[in-house]
Amino acid sequence: MNSRNDIFARWEPRRFGAAEAERITGVSQHVQRDWRRRKIIGRKEEAGRVQYDPVDLAALALIQVLSRTGLPLEPDINVLHWGKLAITNAALRVDGAIEYAPSVPRALIESTPEYFHLENPPKLMLVTNFAAGPEGIAFEFMEDIRDLTSLLSGRGLASEDSFSVINFEAIGSKLARSAACPLFDVLELSPRLGAGA
Repeated sequence: MNSRNDIFARWEPRRFGAAEAERITGVSQHVQRDWRRRKIIGRKEEAGRVQYDPVDLAALALIQVLSRTGLPLEPDINVLHWGKLAITNAALRVDGAIEYAPSVPRALIESTPEYFHLENPPKLMLVTNFAAGPEGIAFEFMEDIRDLTSLLSGRGLASEDSFSVINFEAIGSKLARSAACPLFDVLELSPRLGAGA
C-alpha cells in the first residue's frame, strides 16, 4: 500500500462568488463591494463576476474580526499576510486536505505556499496597546495557547480593554465548516513514480 508520502496530489483551489463568500464568512456583499472599492481587499473577476479563492475568504474573515475588535480596517500588511495564511492552513486541516500537503512536489509548494502548510503556523495573535491609538497598536503571533497565558501574566494584562486575542484556528475551522464543499479540489491522486507498492 502506498503511504501518503508516496502519493502525488494535484490541487486546484475552488472559486467562490460574492454570495457564497457572504454565507461562508458573514461579510455581506455590500461590505465586500465597499472593501474592494477602498482596496482593502483585492479584486478578482471571471466573466465579469467577483471570485474569491480560499485565501481571499480567510482575508475577508480576518478583516471582519479585526474590525469588530475596533482595529483599523486597513491592517498591518504582515498581520494580514500571515494571518490569512494561518487561517487557510487551519481550514485545510479541518478539510483533511492538509494531510496530503507533504506529498506535493516542493516546487509547487514554493510557488503557491499559501495553499499548503506553514512550517509552524501561528494559532493565535495578541493585539495590545489600544490606548495608544492605531499608531501604537502592537501585534504578536503565537503558536500555542500556553505562549499567550505566559505572555499575559508576564505583562500583567488583565483588562479585556487593554488587549484582544485573534484565534486563527477558530476562524479557519469556521470557514471550512461553513463552506458547502471542500475549499480545494484534489484533481489527481496517484502513486509517485518509483514508489513502493
